[in-house]
Amino acid sequence: RLPEGTNAGWLAVAALATGVSELCFTLYASAFDAFNLLGHLYKVVAYAMIYHAIYSSRMVYPYQQLQKMSDALSEAEQRWQFALEGSGAGVWDWKQDTDHVFYSPQWKATLGFQEHEIGSSFDEWKSR
Repeated sequence: RLPEGTNAGWLAVAALATGVSELCFTLYASAFDAFNLLGHLYKVVAYAMIYHAIYSSRMVYPYQQLQKMSDALSEAEQRWQFALEGSGAGVWDWKQDTDHVFYSPQWKATLGFQEHEIGSSFDEWKSR
């Protein structure tokens, strides 16, 4: 369910077009009558409006939400990076499932090492 709800305007016009098409279907006298053709055209227009109101808007919404979350994450990461650089504190982050560890350059410098002297494994941390 979307917070904005449905596109009620598109659905209302689609309902109107469907009603007009049904009216045309009741007025035609033969299969080759203009009312028969108009009825089918109104149906196609109504289905296109329903498609736009429901399917198209639902396909766009998740990508809009993903972009908002990505922007928020990027902003939070920039604040975190700014705070770390400003404080001069060293940090490390361990991913237990892969045994990969991120060591910040400040952490390595605090221990007296250059950037290239410490790898990115958990064993590096255990050995120190």
